[in-house]
Amino acid sequence: MINLYLDLLFLLNLAVNYFLLLLTAHISGREPGWQRLFWGAFLGAIFTITVFSPLAPFTFSIPGILFLILGIVFLTFRPVCLIELLHYLALFMIVTLMAGGAVLSLSLFTWPVPLTVSPVIEPSFGFLIFGLASLFLLVYLLKPFLENRRLLFLYNLELTIHFQGIVKKVVAILDTGNHLQEPVSGRPVIIVHYKALEEMLPEELKQLYQGKNHNKLEYAEQLLSHSSFASRLHIIPYNSVNNSGGFLIGFRPDQVQIEEKGRKLQILRKVIIGIGDLSAGNDGKYQALLPPGIVETTAFSQRLQQNF
Repeated sequence: MINLYLDLLFLLNLAVNYFLLLLTAHISGREPGWQRLFWGAFLGAIFTITVFSPLAPFTFSIPGILFLILGIVFLTFRPVCLIELLHYLALFMIVTLMAGGAVLSLSLFTWPVPLTVSPVIEPSFGFLIFGLASLFLLVYLLKPFLENRRLLFLYNLELTIHFQGIVKKVVAILDTGNHLQEPVSGRPVIIVHYKALEEMLPEELKQLYQGKNHNKLEYAEQLLSHSSFASRLHIIPYNSVNNSGGFLIGFRPDQVQIEEKGRKLQILRKVIIGIGDLSAGNDGKYQALLPPGIVETTAFSQRLQQNF
């Protein structure tokens, strides 16, 4: 005879659910706070003990399970659009299945009695802890890869560039191959198409690009030495497949604001705007290349939370 204590069952499920939600938040880059994690885990634990109530047929039906998962995701992450909702649903379900699979695998691997004897497997508390700890370690090791992959889902980014009282908005995409930095300060470089910046550039720079001499270093240094904002200019060397030993002219903006679909995500001040030619293969879809290292997922999460 098995003695089952509902309070222990509730607390165990509360702890496991909290851990699974914490892992989901860790993978997604969101920081919902312990209160939201707790209430999401609390809802899952409440549903678990309803197996001993008249609600059990609904709780463990497909609509009941969908209702539970949606409720947990909404309480914890509060998605603001359908794509975001599906994103968190998929992550939470994957993490849950991985955790259940890890615990079940450990139980089967060490189970002394053949599975055919009894279809019910009762993994010990030690198996549960070890399985969840293994999953947490796996997520921790894969976090850099997961973060880079997550950045690829960001699209339609809009940059608002502030420079000497002039404001310019450009459409940007994430360029995973852009790791360009200004060599002296080490600041990351956002490459912007020069035609998108014409109205905020001095005449010297306009002449430089209109004359198609922007790849001639000596000419650029001579022309820019008398520029009205020479102190904010930088010459940034780079290498590419078609241009070894090239350089970009860049300037320090007052600030750059990153937005996605009208939501303010991040404000950057320690960056360099590199003036380049992005017309090849572009078709006018974007005017700027944003390096992935500049997009901090923690800052994105904080900005999103402020909007809730």
